[in-house]
Amino acid sequence: MGPAGNLSAALALLAFSCVTEAAASADGESIFQQGRIGPLRQVVARIGTDPLRIEGAAVACGNCHGRRGEGNPGGWGNPPALAWSRLSRELGELRADGTVRPRYDEALLWRAVRQGVDSGGRRLDAAMPRFELDRGAVHALAEYLRRLDAAGGGDWVIGTWAEPEAAPAAADALRHSLQGCFDSTPLFGRRLRLEVLARPAGLSLAAWAEQLEGRSDLLALAAPLDAGREAEVDSAFSSLSLPVVGPVDLLNPSAEQGGAPIFRLAGGLEDEVEVLAGHLAGLTAKDGTLWLVRTADSLGETLEGHARRGAERYGAPLRVVRWNGEPNGSPLPISPRPGDAVLVAVPRARFAQTAADAWQRVAVGAPALYLATVVGVSGSAIGWATYPWIGGQGGEGALHARWGWVSCGLLVEALRRAGAGVTRQGLVAALESIADYRASQGPALHFGPGRHVGANGAYLVRLGTDGPAVWVDLGSGR
Repeated sequence: MGPAGNLSAALALLAFSCVTEAAASADGESIFQQGRIGPLRQVVARIGTDPLRIEGAAVACGNCHGRRGEGNPGGWGNPPALAWSRLSRELGELRADGTVRPRYDEALLWRAVRQGVDSGGRRLDAAMPRFELDRGAVHALAEYLRRLDAAGGGDWVIGTWAEPEAAPAAADALRHSLQGCFDSTPLFGRRLRLEVLARPAGLSLAAWAEQLEGRSDLLALAAPLDAGREAEVDSAFSSLSLPVVGPVDLLNPSAEQGGAPIFRLAGGLEDEVEVLAGHLAGLTAKDGTLWLVRTADSLGETLEGHARRGAERYGAPLRVVRWNGEPNGSPLPISPRPGDAVLVAVPRARFAQTAADAWQRVAVGAPALYLATVVGVSGSAIGWATYPWIGGQGGEGALHARWGWVSCGLLVEALRRAGAGVTRQGLVAALESIADYRASQGPALHFGPGRHVGANGAYLVRLGTDGPAVWVDLGSGR
């Protein structure tokens, strides 16, 4: 055969291949949407262990999983999204119980639809029908799922991580709140999929951030738990395009972050101590003193500087006592007079008996606890917990669960504004357009092109009451 004959044969083979793939995809669409193989052949299915065979049209994939495979959280059996990129992801997928489901290939998909067993050998929900399909039909179905991906039905991947030192309860609470929020929020026929990331041992945060930046499937990061390393996070991500939404912070951002793709829900301890000190200074008597009880370490020294700034706004003198707390609950080493105000700012672990009553009234899981009172004024005792969300009773990690929900809600609102074709740059612009986001149990969050910290201030919670907390704003934005 000459060159012309070889070319003709090659073109014929290519045309046959294209026709075969198109036919497979067409059959896959009829299986998914109608429960049929082509126009004539009906798919047969069973539900659970019931021996009764039913027509596939009554239980076609699209009936439960959505016409574009977007899933139906809250539906019977909580049908998940079926985009092929989600099913076949190399690292698998996190289940609701925290275990990881391995990736699917076509053989495992065939087993799942015939036997009701997932890629890891776990039994699927009883609501999932068992279909009598051969391997060729399942190949056609997989081709159609790939086509749904190409048409924009794939997942948006959102990453999160927790540093190894984080309390397990806090990390689990954040992960589960994000997962629950994402699972209940399909947008534009697509799903948000949470990927729990882990920085490889020995790799710097900056080098890891560059690796994440290079992942085209990763749209954003949500609520990473790396408290105490704010400067390192800022340095690693500030020059990249990958948005970071709602990092869980302990300290203030290391610098002005108006141009970086990092969107914080609130300022850190420094901002919060400053607003609380200023508020108390304004409540002291004309010749009163503001007392600050703080730890004898570098953090305590930093907080003292911010407390001084708050006190100076009202011209109130600040008297500082360095105290690390006593395990036997000994009284605070202070002697205030009537009309003075007292601010106690020490880590929760060192607070001992002094905070026992107050701690029942503020958020569980916060790293520090503050007691504030104006001496000699009846009913003036105030308890305050770090971070801008308060809560009554709750287990360890309750505050972090709320943090995850608010971060997710903010991200979802930005995605709605950005539209189905969102890019990282478009997501940043959409986040900057959110000027008044109302989160439950928290202050309004205000963002803009020059403001990437949503709220600056503190909640004041009066002890001994169940009334609403009062938000006091610092009045500055970053």
